[in-house]
Parts: sequence; structure tokens; C-alpha cells
Amino acid sequence: ALLAAGLDTRAFRLAWPPGTRLFELDLPDVLAFKEPVLAATGAAPRCARTSVPADLREDWPQRLTAAGFSPAQPAGWLAEGLLIYLTGDEASRLFGRVTQLSAAGSQLAFEYSPAGQDGITARAAQLPALRKYTALWRGGLPDAPAWLAEHGWRTDIHRLAALGQDYGRPVPDSAQSGFLTARRRS
Repeated sequence: ALLAAGLDTRAFRLAWPPGTRLFELDLPDVLAFKEPVLAATGAAPRCARTSVPADLREDWPQRLTAAGFSPAQPAGWLAEGLLIYLTGDEASRLFGRVTQLSAAGSQLAFEYSPAGQDGITARAAQLPALRKYTALWRGGLPDAPAWLAEHGWRTDIHRLAALGQDYGRPVPDSAQSGFLTARRRS
């Protein structure tokens, strides 16, 4: 499930294993814009794709299960570009709902910075041209690994600098941010 899917096109551009079902959750207005744009281009998803209009700050699990999501099956969750816009309480509620919907073996991934903000993020917040965007930042869940561990997840942190090196892309060694992946324990 893509949480806050936005204009993401993974369903259309990635080679998915047979039987994959992808749920895209986002605000109703975002999905109402996205669907006709995709239809106008003739885009065809490469897996079963279901859009679920929902505000992730509210009660969305019922909408997801009504759309065919099965909490009894392991799932993959991606919360990319989302957590910084949520308060700690909102992020905790979101992950609490993800946890309730996640069978053992489910996986979760999102951006993570151990210090809360790395230098790049902190500099962006200081740039006048970006202030109208950075004013929307709420900080997310301050200690996501601890929260997830307390709620039945095993976490790994993947530093951006190491990932960049693995993929042959330049990333400053000073970058402390990266990605957190978690697997739901039984």
C-alpha cells in the first residue's frame, strides 16, 4: 500500500510479480486529479491497482479493507514523502493503524533521519524561497525505530550515503538521512 501516493506511478512503470495488488491511498482531491490524467494518457497499470480516497490523519483502515485489502495477508507499506508533514501524534496514529492491519511478515519503509533533520533538511528550512513549503513540516515521529520496536516491528536503517554509493550516485558522506525498513514480527 502506498500511503499518500500522490502522483506516484509505480503501478505503471515497475515490473510487479504476478498476483501483486497495489493500493494507493491519498486525499480524495489528489486522486480525483490523478485518475483522469492517467486515463487521458492511456496508462495501463502493470499490477492490480486500487485507488482509495482517504485522509491518513483520519479513520482510513475501513476504506482500505472495504476496497479489498486483507489484514490477514502480509503487506508492503511505503510512506514516502509523508511523515515530515505529520505531527508526532499523527504519525503514531498512522503507524498504529498500519500495525493493526499488518500480518506477521509485513514490511514498512519510509525516509528517516536519526537526528530528526539532517543538514540538507535544516538548510532547506532556512531558504526564503522554500519557506512556504517548509512551513508545512511538522516533524513526524521523533524516534520511529523505538516506536516500531515497541509495537512488534524489527527495523533497519539504510543511510543515504551508503545507498548512493551502492547505486553509483553521488551523495555527501555527511548526509545522515536515509530510509528505515521494518518487518512485522509474529
